[in-house]
Amino acid sequence: MGSFIERWQPETNNFHMPWGEMTITLHDVAFILGLRVDGLAVHGDSVEERPMCELLLAEVLDLDMVEAHAKLGNSGIKCSEFVERVRSRSRSYRQKVVGYLTFLIGMTLFPDRSVDRFKPTWMRYSSDLEHVGEYVWGAAVLAHLYRQLSLTSRAHVKGLQGCTLLLQADQIDWMPYGPHVHRRVPRTLYYGCI
Repeated sequence: MGSFIERWQPETNNFHMPWGEMTITLHDVAFILGLRVDGLAVHGDSVEERPMCELLLAEVLDLDMVEAHAKLGNSGIKCSEFVERVRSRSRSYRQKVVGYLTFLIGMTLFPDRSVDRFKPTWMRYSSDLEHVGEYVWGAAVLAHLYRQLSLTSRAHVKGLQGCTLLLQADQIDWMPYGPHVHRRVPRTLYYGCI
């Protein structure tokens, strides 16, 4: 993973390899993760939507607004606490489904560097059960990974956050692009090598 980070060029969103440039595309995201790449837009955390997220978090986890505000703070919420509260018998099925989707989205598609915490800011999307499958999760995951690779490629940042499954897919044939690729890449690298 470290060699990928070292070769990432934030200006072009490409990996600069000895044989040329390579990148992760929306097609790769759709193929590897099976996520939508067209539909309703997904955007990151915004100041205007924070009160709505706090309200949803308070509703699903049965918290007061002060606790919900603290849980949405910088460090996020502990995974074990979130799961314990969602699994409580006092929750309705809808609250459990919203909690599960929020956990799934936060921990698999947009994980951070910590192992035991996540930010439930995606709850505003997972709470809309009728439309949660219509959002462009693939584009959001790719944009988030590009941003995190750009931040991590700087010397003072340690640890990559984002959906690193896209970098670890060893069964995918990643191909360099550009004119006359066959002249620059040894034939053995065409198959099974990122």
